Amino acid sequence: MPSATSVHRGFTLIELLIVVVILGVLAAIVVPQFTDVTSDASITSARAQLKTMRSQIELYRGETGSYPSSGGTHAGSDLDGNGQQNQWDDLIAGNTVRSSPAWPPNFSAAYVESTGELSLVLTSPFYDVNGDGTADLADATAVANW
Repeated sequence: MPSATSVHRGFTLIELLIVVVILGVLAAIVVPQFTDVTSDASITSARAQLKTMRSQIELYRGETGSYPSSGGTHAGSDLDGNGQQNQWDDLIAGNTVRSSPAWPPNFSAAYVESTGELSLVLTSPFYDVNGDGTADLADATAVANW
């Protein structure tokens, strides 16, 4: 049995609340920074893939004398294993690329066969591409101008 003079040691409710509040403030500061890093990585990946695919389209044109067809001339061959014909089948068959590009979320490709022009479309203003602090329609315009 504890004696009447024993002292119980531990944290008071106030001390615990202060620690929880401090942890909450730190989390509120750190979590948005990780979200920005993910967005920045997606934007960088999209730009790098776009540049690579444009180079590969020009390489294909230099080797064959024409741009790859937008529907792929190897219909039904499933050259990249995606279960469907895709617009990059000519590049895959010519060993110019290994597989179709995997665009980051909310990005899709727009390819014009007659000119070999490849651009990206931001399907929803989810990323702050132009760095103005907001994800808006101006970002879709910025992506179209890459």
